[in-house]
Amino acid sequence: MMTLSKALAAGQAKDYFEAEYTSTQESYYSEGEVVKGKWFGRQAEAWQLQGEVNSEHFERLCEGQHPLSGDQLVRHVTPHKYENAYGETIETSILIWTAGVLGNSIHGLDEKSMLKNQRYKVDNYNRIIGYENIFAIGDVASMETADEKGHPMLAPVAIQQATNLARNLNLTLGKWREFQYINKGILATVGRNKALSDIGGFHLHGFFAWIIWVFVHLFTLVGFRNRIIVFINWILNYFSFGSAIRLIIRPFKGKE
Repeated sequence: MMTLSKALAAGQAKDYFEAEYTSTQESYYSEGEVVKGKWFGRQAEAWQLQGEVNSEHFERLCEGQHPLSGDQLVRHVTPHKYENAYGETIETSILIWTAGVLGNSIHGLDEKSMLKNQRYKVDNYNRIIGYENIFAIGDVASMETADEKGHPMLAPVAIQQATNLARNLNLTLGKWREFQYINKGILATVGRNKALSDIGGFHLHGFFAWIIWVFVHLFTLVGFRNRIIVFINWILNYFSFGSAIRLIIRPFKGKE
């Protein structure tokens, strides 16, 4: 059961479907003068959705319903009140939605080595439990220590694990080194000119933390040329209030 604080009404969904979703001017996923949305992904497979997305399917999704059967999947909420999937009502003035991250399972590996969040249990050398020569690093690896149950799913963890594992695999003689995560700090951007930083016990927020976030990300890029290109793009986007289009689209073919 999913829960949303607000959903599009049927009329709004229809207008959006015609004005935005299937508009050749607004949508970058088009074939000539026609925009064809298609079902894809794990959830589409689970719901047995195939082919094109029509307006009726789109309206049902916006209403929190199953696209084919029309079954209500989403419970709507009113201000200061929340009803969970079990029908329980909670009075509250603040409602915060959170989401988790799932790892990508690998076909052929023993499911007993996988946790509920689809992360593989690994030992201190990043070796998947139950295997001698299969390793996992980063988000998909869960290494339990005395201090925590699995490291955070962050890029620095993956980088340090990769460095340590590469060193061990290239070692012909000598003892392998167990992985120990060194927390150099955490940075997160939460909007334009706003970020949060936790470095060495110092907690910062706002514009100064955002500047730190910008330069740390620039200097972690590989190659001077990449840093300059990204820096220039960021400057242009900052003053033009533009952003890159985060879509994977087909190559456009013009009319013959």
